[in-house]
Amino acid sequence: MRKSFQELPSITKTRRCTLPWTVFTSKNPDLESDEQFFKNDKKLSSLSEDIKNILASEITSQKIQQIGNKFNLELLQLADISRAIRSYYFGELKLEDFPTYFAKEIPIDIIKAQEITKIIINNIINDDSIERTYQANLEKLTLTDAIRVYPELGEQAITSDRIKILSFPEPVRPSIKNWITDYTSIFGQDNHNSIIRGNYLFHSSNAKKLNSTDRQKLSSILKSFDEKSLLTIDKNSKQIVFNRQTIPNAKAKPLEFAQEQSRFSLEGAQQAPTNKISFSSPQKLSYERKVSNFSQPIKSTPTITKSQINTNIQDRKTFGKNVVNLKELG
Repeated sequence: MRKSFQELPSITKTRRCTLPWTVFTSKNPDLESDEQFFKNDKKLSSLSEDIKNILASEITSQKIQQIGNKFNLELLQLADISRAIRSYYFGELKLEDFPTYFAKEIPIDIIKAQEITKIIINNIINDDSIERTYQANLEKLTLTDAIRVYPELGEQAITSDRIKILSFPEPVRPSIKNWITDYTSIFGQDNHNSIIRGNYLFHSSNAKKLNSTDRQKLSSILKSFDEKSLLTIDKNSKQIVFNRQTIPNAKAKPLEFAQEQSRFSLEGAQQAPTNKISFSSPQKLSYERKVSNFSQPIKSTPTITKSQINTNIQDRKTFGKNVVNLKELG
């Protein structure tokens, strides 16, 4: 049986309220529905790596906790701040609307709401310390070198749906190694040029079904395999980072606030009781599950519940092993 919010360890409750990535969608954490959770998870997965790092960073959590200490706020009030930050990056809430939002949701007087907004803009939105830390953990390697240094990287899923491999009876995970296996089973190990890659990317039975984003990821992998071009590797997660871009308009302009007390109807604002937990696992595919024998294919599509999802978003666990043997890269 799932624990209520109040039954969780203190550290878990703090993370749930102060990490924009993991904060519950509903004001009452025990009332978040599966539909709300998975809808939110889909939005998170579509964000750039830069924004994901901000929303999932312990630095962001610590800064939100500092706001709580400064203004004597409760955990559930800090959750309102975390949701606002996430909604900003979702494009759902403008910075100029933060004071009104905080005044109504926390609730808090408008002057303090304006102060909190300025702190968020200066210390979170416009702070590049998270980006600089992340940049320090990136390196450039060819696919062959990357798999040699980080063997688990070969199990990284780079597309959404399982793929069919020649001579294997069931569809397999869309991992880097499985895609390379399919590619080389059709065109051999050597002498691949851009024409061959293009033919595979747009006409092979597996690749022709891909959307443009997944096809671009696969194209980068195949080019590195063929031409030894460099890929960007996150040394912490041991994953390839695709199409990484800086956050558009990352520097938010300072907001000018009137120094008058605005009037808000805050009657009836309540702190909701608390209960239920759900965390995102950005590296899991919808059909994946843990299996005791990683050499066996996944035969069915299980229903994933919130309790099965990894509660530590920083722990990017390695996928199940490849279901087929791949001729050694390089």
